[in-house]
Amino acid sequence: MNTRILIWFACLLLVNSSCNTSRSYYKRGERLQEAGLSEEAAEFYYLAVKRNRKNVDATIALKREGQKILENHLQKFYIAHGANDYKTAVYSYLEAKAYHEKVSPYVKLEFPNYYEKNYLESREAYLEIRYDDAMEFLRAERFDQSTAVLDEIIQLDPYYKDARELKDFSDAEPIYRVANREFDAKHFRKAYALYTEVLAISSDYKEAEYFKNECVTRGRLTIAILPVQSNSTQRNQAQLVYRALQRGLITPDNPFRVIIDRENTDELIEEQKLGLTGILDANTAAQTGEMLGAKMLISSKLVSYKTFHQAPKAYTQNGYERYIVKHYDKTTGKTTQEVKYRKITYKVTMGKRRVECEVEVSLISAETGEVVLSEVYQLKRFDQLEYARTELNYKNVYPGTWKSKSIARTDDKVYTDRASKSALDKKFKTPVRALRTEASLYDEMTREVAAGFSRKITQYESKLE
Repeated sequence: MNTRILIWFACLLLVNSSCNTSRSYYKRGERLQEAGLSEEAAEFYYLAVKRNRKNVDATIALKREGQKILENHLQKFYIAHGANDYKTAVYSYLEAKAYHEKVSPYVKLEFPNYYEKNYLESREAYLEIRYDDAMEFLRAERFDQSTAVLDEIIQLDPYYKDARELKDFSDAEPIYRVANREFDAKHFRKAYALYTEVLAISSDYKEAEYFKNECVTRGRLTIAILPVQSNSTQRNQAQLVYRALQRGLITPDNPFRVIIDRENTDELIEEQKLGLTGILDANTAAQTGEMLGAKMLISSKLVSYKTFHQAPKAYTQNGYERYIVKHYDKTTGKTTQEVKYRKITYKVTMGKRRVECEVEVSLISAETGEVVLSEVYQLKRFDQLEYARTELNYKNVYPGTWKSKSIARTDDKVYTDRASKSALDKKFKTPVRALRTEASLYDEMTREVAAGFSRKITQYESKLE
């Protein structure tokens, strides 16, 4: 069957399915209406028309029953408005409006304009009552209740008096008070988070901005990183650890942690005059901390650094090329094929590099000289490459062993099993590349040290208050 015909037939089935569903909704609506359930029936008429706008019976039924529902809402509104039941009047009118908007894409219902004037009168009276309620809750400092009332007012009239400003106060004030208590208790990180929440509600709320900044000033953990200890042959590697710690300990999303940049400063010279070796006691820690304006000092040591390098080198590897020999049988007139293997060589390039290091890192209180955190990182990184190349079609090349290319021997062997062939194909498919440098492997390790110790400090910071 033609493809276009198939597509047309599928579309026709979908349309018929849609119409059948629309008719079934209409029939259910009829049954509900016969049972006296007009509103429920109108809902199914609505679904039927929504499903298929060409369902004329459903459209007529929806217009008829929908008008009744709309008039019931409006009648309820009119009675409540006349009885000064402003809340019922407001929400009855809004229900009528919502229903009218819901069905208006499908049928046109009569909604007299004069109801709107009465609605605005009821709404104004109701808003005045609710505004007084909100003010009463605010005076009693019942903020949850005042917020609920103010939310209702803003929903009914987004620009009613100063409802938005009052809601900001109702939302922000309880949080602001808790923040002040945390600040007085010197829980500066908790207070900071609360003041931030307050400012998200109102950007200039009371003194929230001032106290937020004051939290950072008073709760700040200033950290100075001392030179990394190492033997004389590993000073460059030690400097790389130092730089990684400098970069890795900086946390832009944590204003309480400040890493003091002491590189190429006069403080470095003064520190050297003190003869610091990185091993601190209470006196030298306090002296160094005061000099650098730091509460904490990071002392570290490159305990060991080892490398191994096997430069990439190409090796000749013995193997076999698979080929087909055809044999024609004159008697039967049939051709048969025979799989054979000829001895060949291909190139395999191999290389390795390994870097190992051990780093000790400690966080020391500048006030007491106490080691508050200490961690030893023993890390290894390695890279190796192994790829094969041949001028032949590698799909026909198989691994194997032989000692003489021209002379057949009993110990010649070709490996045609799937595992051996797949392993060799993988080498042929491996792209040519260079070994990763020693610097890149070591940089990866130093960044791991810095990230790991940064996490440790974060855990320590969370327990400070």
